[in-house]
Amino acid sequence: MATFFRIARLWIAGLALWAAWLPARGGTVIAWGSNQYNQTNVPIRLSLVTAIAAGAYHNVALRSDGTVSVWGWNGYGQGNIPADLHDVKAIGAGWNTVVAVRQNGTVVTWGNTNYDQTVVPPGLTGVAHVAAGYGHTVAVRDDGSVVAWGYNQFGQTNVPVDLTNAVAVASGDSHVIALRRDGTVTAWGFNFFGQATVPPGLTGIMGVAAGAYHSAALKADGTVVAWGDNDSGQTNVPPDLTGVVAISAGRHHTVALKADGTVVAWGGNESGETLVPSQLSGITAIAAGFSHTIVLNKIDPPQPRAATGVPLLANGQVIAIILTDGGTGYTGIPTVEIVGGSGTGATATATIANGKVTSLTIQNSGSGYLSIPEILVQSPDDQASVPPIATAKRENGQLQLQFTVTIGLRYQLEATTDLHTWSPVGNPINATTSEVDQAQEIGSAAVYYRLVDAP
Repeated sequence: MATFFRIARLWIAGLALWAAWLPARGGTVIAWGSNQYNQTNVPIRLSLVTAIAAGAYHNVALRSDGTVSVWGWNGYGQGNIPADLHDVKAIGAGWNTVVAVRQNGTVVTWGNTNYDQTVVPPGLTGVAHVAAGYGHTVAVRDDGSVVAWGYNQFGQTNVPVDLTNAVAVASGDSHVIALRRDGTVTAWGFNFFGQATVPPGLTGIMGVAAGAYHSAALKADGTVVAWGDNDSGQTNVPPDLTGVVAISAGRHHTVALKADGTVVAWGGNESGETLVPSQLSGITAIAAGFSHTIVLNKIDPPQPRAATGVPLLANGQVIAIILTDGGTGYTGIPTVEIVGGSGTGATATATIANGKVTSLTIQNSGSGYLSIPEILVQSPDDQASVPPIATAKRENGQLQLQFTVTIGLRYQLEATTDLHTWSPVGNPINATTSEVDQAQEIGSAAVYYRLVDAP
């Protein structure tokens, strides 16, 4: 089945700019709860995700190629991914920041810098794990030491001097919890609700989580212990909860992932953040934001598939279409084309339900068909975006490229000098707004640019 390709082309003063659209794969993340800043509008082509993190109103996904995607609120630039970031091994999200660990153990941060929480300490290397809170950031080194920086009003960056052998950290609004290799827990920072007071005798811990003002620990036997602020029941662990393999905490809610791939959530539910979708299963990771929850699917979903049909002819006319495959992934009514067969004039319409085409109905039978024509139903991928519309101008020795794109999709800028061999320019672009801008130096040789859909 043919996919409809659409290309826009722009030539400016000897420089050529191409904008093209190509199909790609779907997403792997599910989100629910507050959507005030589109934080639960998962990019429709987000795929191959290996890790997730949730901030107050934004989310971060790490992909298998080492790149990251960010969606949701961008009021502090937390969605403005550094252009050269392509070798990430771990991620974290603060209230309005993003933290990434490169493969070489160095740290990159961006977003709100009011408290220098995005100013990485000079010489920080060997980092394995990161976390972030309201105005501070925390890193765990490979040697088990912990480094923290940023806002310190409540001592949240005053790492205990005797803290060693840490393997993970979690950060709330202004407190931090560290998990040691021996299964014990250390906490420090803001403690008004007792969130930094670790329950006596707490051992055998394999995971920690920090909400705004509460804390949680996952025991090796698959049970959960929670303490701190409980104004919304966020520390009221369901009494029958067992078999847990991961935990996360938001402002007023707590989330647990069970070994069977199901999810349990409790606490505040003002935005539906604890309303786990029915029949949700096959989950491998969870993350809780301010008032929303995101989870990672076990496997990549299948690619959307176009519907197909076979026309019936009588007396040179197309009198009906037999639907042979309803396809998957349709979000709107697809267009239908009838081509070939030496005839003209036949038209048809489609109806859909639950993402599939349920019928193809002839509107005009046409005439003169000598052989069976081909039925072209618009690809579901075509409906996912509009082709990027490009403009460009010379400015201060640079070519300023501006593309009007579809929010939530992922694009890659490419360049060539011969229109045959295309090379990527920078990292894939996550379209968090309806326009993406790229500035390129104007060289002596003509260069062609195009924006293509990225997986």
